[in-house]
Amino acid sequence: MIELVVVITILGILGAMAMPRFINISNQAKDASLQGVAGAMASAMQVNLAACTLLDHVETAGKCAKVAACGDVSKIMHGGAIPPGFTVDTATLTTTATDGETANCTVRSSDTSVTPVTFVGISAGNR
Repeated sequence: MIELVVVITILGILGAMAMPRFINISNQAKDASLQGVAGAMASAMQVNLAACTLLDHVETAGKCAKVAACGDVSKIMHGGAIPPGFTVDTATLTTTATDGETANCTVRSSDTSVTPVTFVGISAGNR
């Protein structure tokens, strides 16, 4: 009987030591998720700029989308929308209809404990 009590006590101590590590992993996963979304948005901006450059920045359905603000990234993301639970600011990338202008865009999670992440937005398709 004493052995059983000792084993249960040891398991309880080990569980108490492991709990903070699991909580920290959850926070790291939320941060990584936001960083992944920001990376996807930056890549979408780059790919759209490349496609628009080939088409002389003429807006063409499915090939070159007009991007003049950070919020326009939703038009060029796979699926045509920003993933649920995330928002991007509406900073302007260009005011002169010039393509290739950049600005820092900020992505936020609906979970306010996650630090917002920035990526470089690039204007394209503005002719």
